[in-house]
Amino acid sequence: YSRWCEKSPKNVLFAERLLDYFGDRTRFINVVRDGRDVVTSRHPSDPDEYFVPPEEWVRDVAAGRRIEDDPRVITVRYEDLVRDHLQILRRVCEFLDEPFADEAFRAYPDSSQFQESRAWFGEAREVTATSVGRWKQDEHKSVVDRLCDADGAYELLEYYGYINRQPGG
Repeated sequence: YSRWCEKSPKNVLFAERLLDYFGDRTRFINVVRDGRDVVTSRHPSDPDEYFVPPEEWVRDVAAGRRIEDDPRVITVRYEDLVRDHLQILRRVCEFLDEPFADEAFRAYPDSSQFQESRAWFGEAREVTATSVGRWKQDEHKSVVDRLCDADGAYELLEYYGYINRQPGG
């Protein structure tokens, strides 16, 4: 059999249709990232602009949440992936019924078939967690506040464990 892997973030908006169309052999990996870090990403071609508006993060993550109980879907938190990529990749390989290529994953990025891509805005790089928690920097306060005020954002941040409900809240 063959595999087709496609990573466009907007696929989550069509996930229900993709799962229906391709049927039981379909597997969907839903990657979720702390919206506070997502909305602080600067646009690569215009560093003065943010890349993802808060409402877009809410829309996309809510779409992924709607499908995550489907047995053909696995949800992976980006932060878990970059902090312990071997454990998460082992879980993903098991979900895909694929062998876990421990040596290849440990040797990344040297083991990658692709060493650069326009989608990455450069070369393949080591897996790091350097952008996790970027939202805490004062320069991003206004966009983080906009996210937290967006309808549905707080519930999604809480659901995925990025914030804890305050006692009595």
